[in-house]
Amino acid sequence: MRAAKTLAKNVAAQVHEKLGFDVELFDVRKLSGICDYFLLCSAKNRYHLDALKDAALEAMERADAAAPGVEGDSNSGWIVLDAGSLIVHLFLSETREYYGLHRLWGDAGTVELDLEKPAASLKTRKGRTAEHAPRRKH
Repeated sequence: MRAAKTLAKNVAAQVHEKLGFDVELFDVRKLSGICDYFLLCSAKNRYHLDALKDAALEAMERADAAAPGVEGDSNSGWIVLDAGSLIVHLFLSETREYYGLHRLWGDAGTVELDLEKPAASLKTRKGRTAEHAPRRKH
């Protein structure tokens, strides 16, 4: 069980680092016979959705998790990665809201995630951090 939770937290951290947002991890062990954890994450657009999928798959590979099944694609607005004990749902925001999985699994406990602000969000277009970027004069 501990390995499943560690995998789930690592995948959550990886998609968050790639600027996935509204990252939620549900402990569904008492409610579901199909997996231990559901990870939900939102993306800004189809390209971002593909990047989050790649990030999640990379995190699973690094953890030597079994090769996950992949369903859906960025055109559908919803990608599911099934790694056995962990099922990852990556959504476009509007698709996530429409299907409302967080409401369906609301009785499941959530797992506290200690996600720091991703370093990538501090970058400006020229590769400088926001702190060191020159200010524009108005």
